[in-house]
Amino acid sequence: MNRLRLLCTVSLVLLASCKKHADIQVTPMKAVVPAVVVDAVSVECRKIAQTIEALGTLEAVERVMVSSEIDGVVKSIHFKEGDALSVNGKTPAQVLFRLDSELLDLEVGYAEANLHVMEADRAMKQATFDRKQTLFEQGATTEAVYNDARLELARSVAVQAQADAALSQARAALAKTTIRAPIAGVLGERR
Repeated sequence: MNRLRLLCTVSLVLLASCKKHADIQVTPMKAVVPAVVVDAVSVECRKIAQTIEALGTLEAVERVMVSSEIDGVVKSIHFKEGDALSVNGKTPAQVLFRLDSELLDLEVGYAEANLHVMEADRAMKQATFDRKQTLFEQGATTEAVYNDARLELARSVAVQAQADAALSQARAALAKTTIRAPIAGVLGERR
């Protein structure tokens, strides 16, 4: 290797001394690099379909949350997520849920029985009042006895009205154990 360098250096000195021109350029030797094979394809315009796969949750722009007006345990669910429902004025809205109504059924029964007792009591007080009114008009009883009968009848009428209101309230609470769809749409999550 040293001899090769020496030989190259000597030959360059000799070559330089032979030529008197200053425009001689000496180029160092370069290693030979092999050619690289390349595949060429012409460019063309084409539409590319853009598809993105992702996981997520879609939410409706408008939604209604349906809940019960009374507390209770859900006894049955009458829809599946994604079901469509329609509501019109002629038919009752679709039932969505039913709550356990056992205690409210008993309350309605108790209120009905109580109302019947109050109706019987009022009928008895009415008969007593009618009898005492007739006696008072005939002068066979005092005004105090007549007034007592009148007040007992008025009290009985008021107690019957309370019993009637209690029955209406119990029936309304029982009706609220059935939750119906308020509007038409597509049913979402069941929670």
